[in-house]
Amino acid sequence: SSALTLQRAGDTDFVNLTSTMLGGFSSAVTFVVQGLPAGVSATFAPSRLAAPGNGMTVLKLANNSSTMVGSTPIMIKATAGSVVRTMMLTLALTK
Repeated sequence: SSALTLQRAGDTDFVNLTSTMLGGFSSAVTFVVQGLPAGVSATFAPSRLAAPGNGMTVLKLANNSSTMVGSTPIMIKATAGSVVRTMMLTLALTK
């Protein structure tokens, strides 16, 4: 897994994610993040890739809290029709 660090309140980090459909599969792809600690927000730009689902999205993580410290696993989930793919990251919050 990969690691991201947010150092202080107001700090942000970005992850580029690429989606490639194989074998003639074609579907829109939506993205979500699960397991975020309190005080951390996530947005995708764009949040959905239109069919055939090939392209890139940028995940922005923002630390909105100055009290959180520690590491936590988070999961990025991409869904295309009935197909679901996940990726685990470690998010470290430091002061």
